[in-house]
Amino acid sequence: FTCKFALPQQSNSLVTIAFAEENVSGDPSEPGETSEAEDKQEVVPEEETSDDAVTAGNIPDEKVEQPVQSTTFTVRHWIVNADGSVSLYSETTLAGTVGGTATAAAMQIDGFAFDDAHEGSCTSAKIGAEGSTTLDLYYVALGDDLNNSEPKTNDEPEQKETDNVASEPDDPANSTPSPVRHAPLRAMASGGNFAGTGSDVSWSFSGGTLTLSVGGAATNVTIEEKADFLPWKTKVSPTSVIRAIIDPRIKVTDLHTWFSGYSELTAIDFKGTGIAGVSDTDKFDTSAVANFSTMFYNCSKLQTITGLGEFDTANGTNFIDMFNGCAALTTLDLSEWNTARDDAKRTGMFAGLSSIRTIIVPNTVILEGTGLDTIASRGTTAGTMVQGGTDFGSMADLVKAYSITNHASRPADGTTYTFELRSYFDSNKDKNVVWSFDSSNGILSIAVKDSNKSKAVTETAAELPWLASVDYTKINSVVVSGGVAPYTLASWFANYIDLTKFDGSGFDVCTTVSYQNLFNGSKYLRSVNLDGWDMKDSIGGTKVPRDGMFAGCIALDSLTLGPKVILAGTGLSNHIDSEGTSLSAKAGTWDLKDGVWFGTTDNLVSRYPVAGNANLGDHSYIYVWHLGQIGGRFANDDAWWRYADNTLTLGADTDDAIVSETADQQPWLKDAAGTTI
Repeated sequence: FTCKFALPQQSNSLVTIAFAEENVSGDPSEPGETSEAEDKQEVVPEEETSDDAVTAGNIPDEKVEQPVQSTTFTVRHWIVNADGSVSLYSETTLAGTVGGTATAAAMQIDGFAFDDAHEGSCTSAKIGAEGSTTLDLYYVALGDDLNNSEPKTNDEPEQKETDNVASEPDDPANSTPSPVRHAPLRAMASGGNFAGTGSDVSWSFSGGTLTLSVGGAATNVTIEEKADFLPWKTKVSPTSVIRAIIDPRIKVTDLHTWFSGYSELTAIDFKGTGIAGVSDTDKFDTSAVANFSTMFYNCSKLQTITGLGEFDTANGTNFIDMFNGCAALTTLDLSEWNTARDDAKRTGMFAGLSSIRTIIVPNTVILEGTGLDTIASRGTTAGTMVQGGTDFGSMADLVKAYSITNHASRPADGTTYTFELRSYFDSNKDKNVVWSFDSSNGILSIAVKDSNKSKAVTETAAELPWLASVDYTKINSVVVSGGVAPYTLASWFANYIDLTKFDGSGFDVCTTVSYQNLFNGSKYLRSVNLDGWDMKDSIGGTKVPRDGMFAGCIALDSLTLGPKVILAGTGLSNHIDSEGTSLSAKAGTWDLKDGVWFGTTDNLVSRYPVAGNANLGDHSYIYVWHLGQIGGRFANDDAWWRYADNTLTLGADTDDAIVSETADQQPWLKDAAGTTI
């Protein structure tokens, strides 16, 4: 196309700039091509076009130059899949100058080769305007075809990217690459053999599974390669291995860093399940291994290790960080282990096992100094170790039992210890207030063991003992019993987003100094039982804060209230949510279960003032939310109004209910906040 525009004012001339047509495609199936004539620009002086125009002869006869135009171009690298489709491996945006030449060099991607003959492949082109130029390079698998396994999102083959260059006509611009985006590659089937005494051992990798197996005469099965010299390590990315299967007929001499950093690994099978020729009695031979350090270091998704308990570790001298960071591992079977050599190093061996639930330990294993007792989620009050149905103590107690000086006195055979989500409040001097969590139903229980001992606890919301081991968002019910006496309840259950039921009838709150934000933000909380609560407005002359106690509790539909409960100032109101749709006077009423009283949320709050309500007597009452009913109370709590079917009904619960509201104070018109009902 062409366009005409005036040159700077002093020239009084017109010029025409002709732009060549671009041919660039962004479709991965039809990668972009750039024509040789792309973006060629020429400036041609126009013939005189009107009487007012000044001819080119009126100005010096010289070439009109256009200013240099900076722009960008894109380099894309594509992996050709087995089915012929392509996957974007990386994309880089570079700076250049319109009219210059963009060039791209092939990357080195392990297992793939650059295919310069692939349709659409382009390593050099003239740079067009407005970022329109794209260079596409394609890579095909070496040797075997790619298999059909699903892409692994963390595959990042080893690579080395050479510079992509934009050569400019005059003053080249500095290239500033944008962040490289690596698309997932399909796992390539690959494999090979070990060397020397392990020549009958082969390895293969396919579909995210790394397999080590014995073949041939099965005589040369001793692997001597160590650490980074293990043959698969230069061929397979650690983050692409999801599962490992090891032939138990293999013998090893060193296990240092075998799976260190395999962050996507979820399961290891040292029993060789599925490998031909393997029997149930075969054991992975580790008897010659001295160095086990960092073998599973930071395998953060590793959940199961089959055959681990059969390891022969009697010659082990270095276990440093062996399992450190295995945050998903739930069972640690050390049935046949021996880590008790005097020269053995065990620092950090079991550090970071934050999900461990079961440990099987013989008396030849030393747990002292392994980091097992430094795991926050297995702290002193985070849970209890149980052995044979009997409480053994905390994880720290278990470590002490298997210390350097004590381990020999433990049972010789592997003893199973299980971690359970129950313990005690550390602030209670008698350890008499306990907690437990049932993960099968989401119930958190808080109780007193002995009614004749102390029931007091002083933990703040941030210090509650279950928080170290229980995900509070999984708690959907809280049950308190026995007269637990909290010093403060401030924010104890704030933002417990799955909490639907709270039975606090077992709390003794007569000395509690704060209820501030107790349930704030627990937006799915429906049922609250405060039976027996003796809430004080002040203690020792100090105000007891209640603000925010029910803020954000928009799903409430059942309240059990003792006569000494104070609702005033708790955040419970017609306007508990900003939209005014949840507990507003238009949304429904609170109805006394098995009684005649009903009223708005504000009316209910007025029934439980700071000064108390003598009319309530000594009874606890249950109030249920009546969705859709519109009605409420006069200032005299015995007089009521109800609106339904275009009919306003006024009534009273007693024979002498006197009301004093004037015409402009009629309770059915507006609520206490002035909002029209």
